[in-house]
Amino acid sequence: MEQEERHRSNVRRAGKKVMGGCCILSFGIVLVLLIWFQIGSRVPRINIPTPTMPSPNAFDFFNSASAQLQDGSKIDDAISLRPRATYTLADKEGFLSDNAAALQTLRQGFAYDYMNPPARSYTTLFPYYAKFRSIARLLKLEGQVKAEKGDWSGAVNSDLDAVKL
Repeated sequence: MEQEERHRSNVRRAGKKVMGGCCILSFGIVLVLLIWFQIGSRVPRINIPTPTMPSPNAFDFFNSASAQLQDGSKIDDAISLRPRATYTLADKEGFLSDNAAALQTLRQGFAYDYMNPPARSYTTLFPYYAKFRSIARLLKLEGQVKAEKGDWSGAVNSDLDAVKL
């Protein structure tokens, strides 16, 4: 009976040693996996060179032309398939004469190389693209006015300038 008691005691001690060893081994495995994950998910340090922007840059001309734009909402409505108001040819020509400086600045920019400013983040916004669309709509209006006057080559050139933009 005493031997049986010692045997049970030895078995319990051995069981505790095995359980302790398993816990230490599990902790070691978890630690190794954690270190491996940390090393594997480290963000690489990459030196991205900043491009040299051309000077003069067509981007600057396009941005300046979009800042000179007047009556953008009326231009949008005038080229719409379902305009809210009726625009005569004289009204459309008035929009073009009001925006002649913007068109001239835009066309000066076509002579230079275009390079977009570098974006260094996924959260970078590009608000100037909306302004560039407004300039393209002005070119579309110019093409429509020239077509209504019968200047077909001028209308095509205006539309090609919109594509070029």
